[in-house]
Amino acid sequence: MGRLMLSVAALFATLMADVVAHQPSVNELQQARMQDVNVLESASNALSKMRAYVQEIGDENETDVQSLAESAESTGAENTKGEMKAAERTFEKRLDALTQAVAENATSAKSIASLAAAADKAADGVKEVGHRTAKAMHKAYSEMLSDKKKQARLVGDEAKSAARASLKTARKVESAERHAGRTEKEFEGTFMRNEKRSEGMEDHAEKLRDEAEKNVEKLFSSVEDLIDLRGDEIEKTAKKHAKALRGNVLKLSAEAIEAREAAAAAA
Repeated sequence: MGRLMLSVAALFATLMADVVAHQPSVNELQQARMQDVNVLESASNALSKMRAYVQEIGDENETDVQSLAESAESTGAENTKGEMKAAERTFEKRLDALTQAVAENATSAKSIASLAAAADKAADGVKEVGHRTAKAMHKAYSEMLSDKKKQARLVGDEAKSAARASLKTARKVESAERHAGRTEKEFEGTFMRNEKRSEGMEDHAEKLRDEAEKNVEKLFSSVEDLIDLRGDEIEKTAKKHAKALRGNVLKLSAEAIEAREAAAAAA
């Protein structure tokens, strides 16, 4: 009886030693599974964010297109506002010089022609600023498009990275299950399911990113159409303005010629 009690005690001690020996592995497995759950939740949230982003871009309408076009136009005009003011001031100074010369009727015909040419060139400068304004609008549009596509890629890459992270934690779970004494069939089956889950999430994230970029391109294609129209209108307006300014130069030049002819006839 005493020997039996000793044998039972020895067996119990062995079992307890085995439990204690595996306790760190059990804790490791619990931690790995908890981390896997947290990372999976993060990946799911990232995908939800990506889906919402794709939906948001796809839902943008004519009002949004108009707003983006106006923003590009405003940026372009602001970037060349100083140039336009400088060009108009230059024209006004040269026109004033021509006006004064004509009024005094004391300047040679050659000088009058030189002053008229200078004023005419300044009028062309106003037209050129209109052209640069249209180009600045297109540049602002291109930057907006680039930023929007970059944002789509960043949101998509965030979702892909989260999916990849879930694959890493799946490997940790597999390793922890092996250390905890699970059978190869058990931990390999778990890993295969987790691997398939992670790869599916990553593929989905990539598809969403591609869809987002396509939606951005579609949206900005409509914006570009408006930018082209407004750019043409701005250039036409600048040309019309320059033509009107040049008309003032021609008028003064004609007055100078008439004054000289009248003086010659009187003599």
